[in-house]
Amino acid sequence: MPLLSLFSFLSLNNRVTDVGLWNLYLLISLENRVKYTVVEVLNDD
Repeated sequence: MPLLSLFSFLSLNNRVTDVGLWNLYLLISLENRVKYTVVEVLNDD
């Protein structure tokens, strides 16, 4: 179970980071140039 908890925490942390990066991209007007998000890269989507 501790491994599952760690995975859940890392997954949530990646989503929070991804949202934070997306907000940064919006601020500097790069949202149209973004091809993949951090979560998509980590999940091989």
